[in-house]
Amino acid sequence: YLELHRAALAGERPVDWTALRYAYLESDELDIGGLRTIELHKQMMKASKANDYQAALEFSRRILEIQFFDIEAQAVCAFAAQKIGDAVTANECAANVADIRKSIMTSDATSVETAPVIVTVREGMGVLNVVGYVSTETQLIEHDSKTYAYRRTIDRHGQVREFYFSTDLMWEAHERKKAR
Repeated sequence: YLELHRAALAGERPVDWTALRYAYLESDELDIGGLRTIELHKQMMKASKANDYQAALEFSRRILEIQFFDIEAQAVCAFAAQKIGDAVTANECAANVADIRKSIMTSDATSVETAPVIVTVREGMGVLNVVGYVSTETQLIEHDSKTYAYRRTIDRHGQVREFYFSTDLMWEAHERKKAR
């Protein structure tokens, strides 16, 4: 994971986002709950809402130094960089958002049968936020001895949709890390 992470941070392209995300599950860096970045996320969103785009960009970069595949931090990076006139960074981060989204959303996620795999608790919520959905209900559900994150969402037009994400690999990795 660290090798893939360093290469992505250094700007080596293309990034194999799926390999990076899955390697994270086996790394000592694993933090499925996002405890290492939660405060940075709060500060990033606060700065963005206050139109302090330079600060938002800095907080997004700090998150990406820890977890480069964080889709929300990449999205704020793209937005904030565009607002301050840094087109190169904005375009790079926007491309990363699109590629990370493809890596996560390998299906429509509308049932447990089509549930894509997430590697952190925040990842499912993050990809939905980036594409314009806000979670109105979130819960863990079990189906056929597998665990899923269920998210009931609403978009900016008031359309309600339900999404499912497979969480088994994430929880299994978390248990392995605890056992070490």
